[in-house]
Amino acid sequence: MLLCPAKAGEKGHICFGMWTIRKNRVLLDVPCAGEQVSDFVPALLEGVMQQIDFRFFGLRIRIFSAVPGIIRHLQGMFPEGDYSCSDDGVDEIYHLFSLKSSEGGRVYVVAKGHEARFFTREKKRLVSHMGAVIKHAVAKNTEGFATFHAGAGSLKGVGVMLPAESGKGKSTLMLSLLVAGFQYLSDEITLLNQSSLELVPFNNSLAIRSGVFTLFPQFRKNFSNRFDAASGKVEELEAFLPPRAVREDCLSRPCPLGLVVFPAFSPGRRPRMAPLARGRAALKLLEHCFSLGRSPEKGMETIVSALRGVDCYTLTYHDVDKAADMIRRALPA
Repeated sequence: MLLCPAKAGEKGHICFGMWTIRKNRVLLDVPCAGEQVSDFVPALLEGVMQQIDFRFFGLRIRIFSAVPGIIRHLQGMFPEGDYSCSDDGVDEIYHLFSLKSSEGGRVYVVAKGHEARFFTREKKRLVSHMGAVIKHAVAKNTEGFATFHAGAGSLKGVGVMLPAESGKGKSTLMLSLLVAGFQYLSDEITLLNQSSLELVPFNNSLAIRSGVFTLFPQFRKNFSNRFDAASGKVEELEAFLPPRAVREDCLSRPCPLGLVVFPAFSPGRRPRMAPLARGRAALKLLEHCFSLGRSPEKGMETIVSALRGVDCYTLTYHDVDKAADMIRRALPA
């Protein structure tokens, strides 16, 4: 199969996007995201494809992949997941392809149904994208939970939530907390049970940038995604550390919320933890909320009830070990 630039006006086809697939002397248009071409996916489905089902809290995502190694890397991102395959109740289906480019190298395609959703020339970005797709689906479609963009852990059965935007150091701070003896719930998506008001584990691997190796060199060998580039060197965009690689017994059970800390990594700054009123904390939690569940009103009640009696803080830090110690000391006894 050859992937070549589409030529406007070429006889026998219509150009929807910037690429055209030539297969068995037949031109098939690769659409830009949002365009529909009914014969695109069936034409690419010929050949051996691996299948895996990801099952989280009643949500099932099925992935077919013709890209070698992708299934293994996705399992590395969700090492505690349920991967059993069956034919009942699949919510979302994706197909992953690898195509040769006329300019050299390969182009990776993610299709949902008959729609091409994502293109990239880098295999590592394909893995990161599919990981984000799975996490987003869990965050948006999990019934009975309010879901937040936050890390979460526990100590002695008391939970701490770390709501923050991407790039604020949630995963690195969570890794430091695990090293300090905390139990693990999640580094990115926190689920709050709307009935029990407990934090519930979503035990995905910690997503760590390669620069964090300097802080935690003991875990370098445990990072799961390393790809051979065309140069033959190993490149790392983002590595995924299974929580059991830190401690075999580090996975937390569901637990009540006892502390909320809004962290912000600030190079060169001394660590500072400032109290935050619960009303303001509730508003900030809404800013980091993926979903309030099926009923927004009940979701708001969940937040208010969960914060009742809970101490809330903002935290600016540079030294993750000192930040982890401040969080530990702020937890209720």
